[in-house]
Amino acid sequence: MLIKEDIQRPLIRFKHRALAELRSTLLGAEQRESFAVLIAKREIIGKTEVFTVHDTRLPTPHDYEERKRAYLRMRKSFIHQCLTEVVKRLDVDTLIEVHTHPFATDQVFFSNIDDQDERRYNKWLNSHFENLHYLSIVFSQKRYQARIWRHDGEMDLPVSATIKTQTVSERIPGSNEKPGLEASQEERLLNHVDSIFNRGSLALGLETMRGIMLDQTITLVGVGGIGSVVAEHLVQMGFQRLTLIDPDRLEVSNLNRFVGATFAQAQAGYHKVEAVAEHLRKLNPEVHVQVCADGVESEMAHEFLANSDWIIVSTDNHFSRWTTQQIALRYFIPMIAAGVNITVKDNQVEDMSGEVITARSGDSWCLNCLGRINLARIAAESHPDQAIRSQTLQRGYVTGMEMKEPAVKTLNTMIATMAVDRLVDQFLPNRPDIPILVYEHNQVSAIYEDRTSMEQRALSCSYCSI
Repeated sequence: MLIKEDIQRPLIRFKHRALAELRSTLLGAEQRESFAVLIAKREIIGKTEVFTVHDTRLPTPHDYEERKRAYLRMRKSFIHQCLTEVVKRLDVDTLIEVHTHPFATDQVFFSNIDDQDERRYNKWLNSHFENLHYLSIVFSQKRYQARIWRHDGEMDLPVSATIKTQTVSERIPGSNEKPGLEASQEERLLNHVDSIFNRGSLALGLETMRGIMLDQTITLVGVGGIGSVVAEHLVQMGFQRLTLIDPDRLEVSNLNRFVGATFAQAQAGYHKVEAVAEHLRKLNPEVHVQVCADGVESEMAHEFLANSDWIIVSTDNHFSRWTTQQIALRYFIPMIAAGVNITVKDNQVEDMSGEVITARSGDSWCLNCLGRINLARIAAESHPDQAIRSQTLQRGYVTGMEMKEPAVKTLNTMIATMAVDRLVDQFLPNRPDIPILVYEHNQVSAIYEDRTSMEQRALSCSYCSI
């Protein structure tokens, strides 16, 4: 079953920390308007339009022709230099002009002069270049306004765009965006003693709960033993918008570790996403759940992922994890990967462990350079011939003996809880950045940061170092 939601506005996505650094540079102590050019790549996925910002070009003092508190004019040589770079490069096709209104606080808007200059420039660009896109952003101290210029015949029209960041700490509201929930809604969802989220608000604080509940779409790739627990945790933590992606159907053998499914649903062969979605809506009728009962490589799954604020992947094969990561890196979407391992030797469990990896575009680490992706397994898992797949793949989590998908719910639940905890950390101030968090349940239970894998990762990774 596929349920699709149209996306209204184009999205502008920054790498981790890039927007915060840009705003800090442009809105510094100097109370004069500042300017920058962003070099970006346009992507179209179904009805979704995404612009990923790859580079920033800052002018020197000489590049300003005039610069005052509420006015600036750039030298044409600087603009020409940036335009030439975009035209010559093969990996980008978009020019984004940025300027500031440092005198403004809450509100920000494009002036009539901005409108005239940008409309004229967009018309000139369209008359000289094909497939080159032009956007503009204006920042105040606390807000922004962004737009893309469309050329429709003789008309040059601006269309509002939305900025998306890797973490909520970098996020700033748009000029017409309400900074939080409506007062009545906030009282009902957060403050009221009978609210689902009242105890969570007491623990995490109202600001954190606002961040969790405000316009955050979390996509789960894989809703099995780990993913179904993650989904339940997310709804009970306050996340309001979830997308579930998984092509598998329920089996009775799943019920020892699967959250939210019934015996009758397993017998009927429900899709896992359908069973979990039904369970989540029973927990909170107001939660918005989208489902995709298809593989992560499908067009619909691709578009859902491109519209996510965070992705949590917990599948048990390398192909789906690798594909998910490729999409996350391509569209600058932060990702959490959760997985477990059970190693059996001489009919005895030798290792029972799991890990949670947090990776964002711009962090310079990913599943590939950390050695968590096996390219040979990807080739085997994605081979179109079922006979070849059967011969080359060893199914399930266990290595060392032939067993079909062994799993224990306690281990899955522990890793799922750690994954959601790491996501919630992204909404809390001053939380430590832990790329790899490991759980072991062998002679003694332990949770620790895996620093060795970070130190030994391939620094020249062709996936995340671009």
